[in-house]
Amino acid sequence: MLAFAAVFWFLVERSVAGAFIGASLAWLTVAVAAWFVRRQVRLARLAQRDSGTALSRCR
Repeated sequence: MLAFAAVFWFLVERSVAGAFIGASLAWLTVAVAAWFVRRQVRLARLAQRDSGTALSRCR
């Protein structure tokens, strides 16, 4: 939301439509980046959990 607000604030004086488009693209970029980071962290945790020995899984 901060990226949306910042881009909108910088562009609104030039063009309202351009400000909405630019701010929406900024929001989309941040959302996709956050999703990707969350996915990578989740996959790393699963890989770390599954790399243990069979004995550690039984406990």
